[in-house]
Amino acid sequence: MSTNRPHQMMDTVEISCSYPTDFVSPINGKSPFVSSLCDVLDEFGENRTINELAKELNTKLRNGAKVTKTIDDVEYEFLLMSKFEGCLTKELRFSSVENETLSQMKSYPVTLKRDCLIIPIEFYGGHKNRSNASYDSLELRVAFERLGFKCHVMSTRVTVEDARHEIRKLSTMQEGKDMFAICILAHGGPNKYIQFSCGKMIQLQYLISVSTFRSLIKFKSYLRISCSVPNFWGSQRL
Repeated sequence: MSTNRPHQMMDTVEISCSYPTDFVSPINGKSPFVSSLCDVLDEFGENRTINELAKELNTKLRNGAKVTKTIDDVEYEFLLMSKFEGCLTKELRFSSVENETLSQMKSYPVTLKRDCLIIPIEFYGGHKNRSNASYDSLELRVAFERLGFKCHVMSTRVTVEDARHEIRKLSTMQEGKDMFAICILAHGGPNKYIQFSCGKMIQLQYLISVSTFRSLIKFKSYLRISCSVPNFWGSQRL
């Protein structure tokens, strides 16, 4: 693997929310995907693996309201779903299981020391602003803090360099910690492009490449939420 992309050298997992969830209007100021994700983390986070949590999230989304969308004058009905992408060699849990010996063999170490960086990009200028970013970031903070994360929440006006600086800074503070979650609430595009308040777009892999994760941690997770990406499978990402 390329050494200039250290995030690819680690065990990773991503949970994405598939099209057309990125077109669903906020409910009470909150993203349906973020709300569903936080509900699943609250209910099952302490005793399920990340794979099982992804399945629970899919179940919750499927059982929710259907979405109708007109394409070329034809109305289609969609079920909301999420997509799971992982590169894991063991079970990933937020809490230890009762049998510690078995846990060490099957699961990643749990130290209960972990960070969560939340980047809620709300302001872009004009109609493109994401008014639900603040609500979603608060809900995410509560859910991740319940799972033992120390949350760091950025302002709602974020440039590429602001985000890269925070990721770089926190990545040097991971000694002895078991995981680092990065939650990015933003507009985006195909191939995991993320748009920032400054108008610049950057691919997720290059945003993360400023970090020094490689020698420090075994696991990371991402959350990226896009709300204006037509015909893009997986525009919302954890």
